Amino acid sequence: MRRLILIAMTLCFAAKTGFSQTDFREGYIITNAQDSIPGWIAYREGAKAFSVCDFQKVQGQGTVNYTASDIAGYGFINDKSFSSKSITVADHEELVFLEVLVKGSMTLYNFKGTFWLEKEGKLYVLKNELKETFVDDRKFLKSSNEHIAMLNILLADCAELRNKIQNVALREKPLTQLIKKYNACKGQIVVVYKEKKPWLKVNAGIAGGLNISQVTFKDEDKTHNYMNGTFTTSFSPVGGLSFGVTSPRVSELLSLNVEAFYTKSKYSHNSSFDRLTYIENNSVEVELQQLKLPISLRYTLPKRTFTPYFSIGAVFVRHLSSSSTRLEEIKSDTQDHYYGGPAIFMKSGQFGIWAATGISKSISNTFDAFLDLRYERTNGVVAPKQDSWFSPQTYLGSHVANLQITLGIRTK
Repeated sequence: MRRLILIAMTLCFAAKTGFSQTDFREGYIITNAQDSIPGWIAYREGAKAFSVCDFQKVQGQGTVNYTASDIAGYGFINDKSFSSKSITVADHEELVFLEVLVKGSMTLYNFKGTFWLEKEGKLYVLKNELKETFVDDRKFLKSSNEHIAMLNILLADCAELRNKIQNVALREKPLTQLIKKYNACKGQIVVVYKEKKPWLKVNAGIAGGLNISQVTFKDEDKTHNYMNGTFTTSFSPVGGLSFGVTSPRVSELLSLNVEAFYTKSKYSHNSSFDRLTYIENNSVEVELQQLKLPISLRYTLPKRTFTPYFSIGAVFVRHLSSSSTRLEEIKSDTQDHYYGGPAIFMKSGQFGIWAATGISKSISNTFDAFLDLRYERTNGVVAPKQDSWFSPQTYLGSHVANLQITLGIRTK
């Protein structure tokens, strides 16, 4: 299992380094003389997009790096647009690229998750900070809602929006809708960038493959020494469904994914102990039928022929059925005895964490095929101590490790 984990980590690193080319898309730069020059721009979703524009006049040739002092702005065809502006960052003035969300007589900008409004050539930041407040000598954290007060002032000349302002959240979607309505209220021409991108997109998929699993027990107080150690590796098929939710308007690369997989695992372990007057041999089997519900955050690199992605998340496991059996053989000089019964108390489920790397490839206008390699570790199968004739399990620890390889298809 350790070798397989090492292979998984190596593949993850290789995918990251081998597919990390910059994603250049058709766009333009705006010079300080307000001339628009078409070309190819490096598409980014991180902080670097607000400080640097990588420009190619001809795709794949001669990259030029521009800062906010070099050009007035840049953008992508039917997508994001950035404008060079001077704002206060950490108590000092800084010339940066602001992402233009809505352009009109009132313009809405985004800077690393902070939202700014421009009206009549002046910029205003929208804030909603947590501040301490005291009620009956008890301290609480309360949202300042300063953005509501600022919006009330700046949008006061559009009476029909007064009620909508009071409950608007400091997020891109509600602010975009509000400022769009304000410009319409004033009878002004309005441009909403990224408007062709949906706010919400759901995809679904089906996958199947191989689950390689190991269960390990640690007997700390020597009451379950017949369980101690790593059991034989289980190889079993796995299959299920997956659902992903993205917000392309906010990020093309991040998605929230929920999956459901079924697998069945069987483990065994043999042990022998010399008890001076007799020899004790044990044969233990543990069998599980599991419904796994992994939840993860996935980061997908920019699209290419084979597109890498990385996932990390939590997994909830429900035991549809579980059993443990122990066959004990006592061999002495006079006679042999055999005893059988359950080996341990089993939990009804498990909880754990997992990580994965994979690649996807477009196979039609509707579907992508994908290959996924994931490692998962859960908190084991041993139930808490119970009142019974059975030995207490307070000090019997366990964990389950799974390496899963799946192949499947999902909608785009």
